[in-house]
Amino acid sequence: PNGTFEYRVYAYRYTTDNINGNTFAQERGRAYNTTNFVTATLSTPLPITLTSFTGKELSSTSNLLEWTTSSEINNDFFTLERSTDAVNFEPIATIKGAGNSNQVLNYEFIDQLQTSNLKLQTVYYRLKQTDFDGQFEYFDVIAITRKETTEIKAFYFDKQLHIQTTNPKENAVIKIMDITGRIVFETIGNSKIINLSLLSKGIYIYQIFHQHKVVSNKFVVE
Repeated sequence: PNGTFEYRVYAYRYTTDNINGNTFAQERGRAYNTTNFVTATLSTPLPITLTSFTGKELSSTSNLLEWTTSSEINNDFFTLERSTDAVNFEPIATIKGAGNSNQVLNYEFIDQLQTSNLKLQTVYYRLKQTDFDGQFEYFDVIAITRKETTEIKAFYFDKQLHIQTTNPKENAVIKIMDITGRIVFETIGNSKIINLSLLSKGIYIYQIFHQHKVVSNKFVVE
């Protein structure tokens, strides 16, 4: 059990006697008038020894979480928790522990992010460990800073090219080509609507270059 305990220590008495010129120690028993106390604190070893807990962006829609233990005692399971603000966490996965182990064990989990989380630049994670008796402990919070992803959508309607991007303040290069590949219109900017009323009837191809990403498609001017 855990706790702090006091122990009473009694001294043991000896006296020296001399008989016929021979000196020897004579036991006299416990000294009751001596009251010495010692304090001892007993504690249970930590349920696990966590040597690392890391995370990284795995893809545009997922993060990889990894952790390592060097020993485990009565470890029932781990709970992985996610947060968008490093304050409010929600459980996203339960991973079975090894119970008892004195070997190095590696764990991992892939967090498939929801659509609402894909726009977040930073996602926070926390690891919780639970014993077989229900006791638990938390470990330090880690943060994964994700690369900003770019999405481009465009469509032609009513003599206008409508453009939508996840980073509207960043400039884009827009090119309009006819079916022979000849560039008939080109502009650079962050406009969301491009006026193409001067184009003659025919089939055209638009190309949009935005933050190292290219979107291309055909449209018809009637």
